[in-house]
Amino acid sequence: MDVDDGELVDADHSQSPHGSDSDNESDRNALPVAIHEVVMESTQALADIVQTFPNIAQRQRNSWRKTANRILESKNMPTCKLALIGKTGAGKSTLINCLLAQEAAIVPSSASGACTSATIEISYKDSDTIEGVVTFVSRDDWAKELDILLTDIHGEEDEVPHQSPVAKATNKILMIYPQLNGKNLKTLTKSKLLKIDPVKEKLGKTLHLPPSDSSNFRASLAEYVDSSCGLWPLVKKIEISGRFPVLSTGITLVDLPGYGDRDERRNNSAADYIQMADAVMLVADIKRANDEDETRKYIEKMMNQFIIDGRSTDESVIMVLTSADTPVLEGEVHVNDDAQQQLDRLTQEIIELRHPPGTSKSKRPKVPQIEFSIIQKEKEKKLLLANARISEVKAKILESFRHVNSGLGPEENGIPRLPVFCVGSFDFLAMTLTAGGGATIFSDENQTGILDLHEHIISLGELRRLKWTSDLLERANAFSENVNLYFSEDRHLDLPADGKQKVLKLIDDLAAENDKAVEELLEDINVDLSNVDQDLGRAIDQAIKDAPRIVKKFGAGVGWNTYRACMKRLGVFLDLNLNHELTKGILPHVQPSWNKIINNRIPLQIRTTLRRIENDVYDTISNVAKVLTEEGNLSRHTVSIARRSLAIETSLGDLSESALQSMLVAQRDSTRSFKTIVQDGMTGHYETVAQESGEGSLFRMKAANAEFIQQNAANIFIPISTRINELLHQAATRIKIDMQVELQDMSAMLRLTFIDEIDLAESHPELKASVMRLTTANRPDFESRKHELDLRRSVLHENRNYMLTQ
Repeated sequence: MDVDDGELVDADHSQSPHGSDSDNESDRNALPVAIHEVVMESTQALADIVQTFPNIAQRQRNSWRKTANRILESKNMPTCKLALIGKTGAGKSTLINCLLAQEAAIVPSSASGACTSATIEISYKDSDTIEGVVTFVSRDDWAKELDILLTDIHGEEDEVPHQSPVAKATNKILMIYPQLNGKNLKTLTKSKLLKIDPVKEKLGKTLHLPPSDSSNFRASLAEYVDSSCGLWPLVKKIEISGRFPVLSTGITLVDLPGYGDRDERRNNSAADYIQMADAVMLVADIKRANDEDETRKYIEKMMNQFIIDGRSTDESVIMVLTSADTPVLEGEVHVNDDAQQQLDRLTQEIIELRHPPGTSKSKRPKVPQIEFSIIQKEKEKKLLLANARISEVKAKILESFRHVNSGLGPEENGIPRLPVFCVGSFDFLAMTLTAGGGATIFSDENQTGILDLHEHIISLGELRRLKWTSDLLERANAFSENVNLYFSEDRHLDLPADGKQKVLKLIDDLAAENDKAVEELLEDINVDLSNVDQDLGRAIDQAIKDAPRIVKKFGAGVGWNTYRACMKRLGVFLDLNLNHELTKGILPHVQPSWNKIINNRIPLQIRTTLRRIENDVYDTISNVAKVLTEEGNLSRHTVSIARRSLAIETSLGDLSESALQSMLVAQRDSTRSFKTIVQDGMTGHYETVAQESGEGSLFRMKAANAEFIQQNAANIFIPISTRINELLHQAATRIKIDMQVELQDMSAMLRLTFIDEIDLAESHPELKASVMRLTTANRPDFESRKHELDLRRSVLHENRNYMLTQ
């Protein structure tokens, strides 16, 4: 596509092409959308009234403004980024085409290997057409890439031509600049290349593809995403939006370039998204998962990474095994006795149909009805064998998942659950796009597993939206009840001075007890983190000891030019990654203690502390209520309203989520910093070694690396421990500060609710009546809607639990 075919504009990364879902959303959004509208409308109306009411204490007015603003700022439903990862050829693109359920495939796919080369984000937009935005890399980023490519081009061929750095750099330059084919590339300079169109005009820009249907959209997209086309190295990201039902509950599918590929840029892009993603879908070919050690090791490696990321405990991982519709031969899989009997019966029936008793093969005429029966029975056999493989591989995956998780957390927690889907993407597309023609194994869409996965993804987004809406409703209800209590006749207390002092002391004692609980939590977390640091220290000591051996072995069998290319790229070139080799033994060493402490014990401590605080708060409210009902005139009904108006459970639930998220971000940043820290420590040395050339340069580079690591290993590795310690302890401190601020606000709300003097102007009875009408009407409405939310969430959880047991 030429630039003229679309709108090319300066890249603006603050904008999204998707916008918000329109009113015509899926029924799965109807409940949260309706409740969100009610909450926004009632909160805005109530906020407008109370902010104009005279004689309200300023700190009460400020408290209400803060509460109302927090609710009213929640304008958009939450989204969920679901990252698809898998090695090249795993079938991610074909799987996505099945899930999007369009009349034609949207994302290019290839049976020959890598096809998708750029990160693709796909989201829902209520539109009759499909829209796309291509974001190109910046001029500075492409200039850095050109520096490396041109350096390689000026190197020498010393190996098999198509595998050398010179050949690879030449191919990439000619892919981007085909007009240079046949020219002497060694005369090129970076400044010249940066001035050549159409590359020049694309750098740092975004291109809006023309809105179109699925068939035309795929054609316009191909040259930017297909690794066999010329522009993909310039593409940073592609965003696609359309009316895709599977994404209607706020899911954004992120199709990542092959994770574990030889292309480091693809790997880095995938790694960044995995770290940020709300959920991850690991995709692998079912046959490879069953037969190939490499694929099984890859799956287990990713499971270990998910554990260290804390994803096992929050169940944000989905496993999808593709190609369940590829034929299986008898003897390739284990079948149970019942299935074997069915196979034997079908085999015998096929033999009898082909060779009826008393006839020879040459004499039996081909009768269409008999031929059809043979085909159907052959398909039955294929389906039996395919289902046997599904059961076998699924059992292996779950056993591997249980193995890597066993012993890593308290026994009472049990083993986390892993949803595993075995899907037949090609059969599904054959049924939906060609009315069943070409399906090889499955005869019904439900058998392909795609519809089950489709439902799982939709419910993942719906559950998140229902939870978010429930929390928002709870805050709105608390705001409404708090205002109602403030304006109610029963709230105007005639409390003696000594009674007021008793209440204030109860609240002050609670604040002190809360501070003590938070301090004790921080102390416990720091003790646990010290234990993690000790384990990490031992792992780093071992890495320091192993480093000379690893460096000596690194790059065995490669030529000097490839080795130098690796040094020029700071230790990374295609399959070669010295930084990874030096650090890959650290995580397995610390994983058991890391998971027990960071993914289990610390979250348990946080929840236990917040339960203790919750109990103390409710005890204090009960004691305050006792004083007020005995010495004042507060009714028990009003006490009940007061409890609801404080939204204790929601506030502490928010604190829990915030604390866990702080620790989660810190641990993901930590585990991904090992390679970077080592690379930073060796950058100067890499740059020096990369200057070597001529006869004997390979020997000299290796000798220099061995000497450097022998002398400097401690200085290179110890910063890992320092950085991890810093990240984790900063997270703990952040947890403490957030809790202290929230609990101080809670104490202030208790004082405002039960103690502060009220002087409401009697000259504004109409305003007071409006407040009471609105807040009184909110009560049954909010309660009814909460019941609807709870019921729907319960149904979804039951459905998902049932699916996980199948």
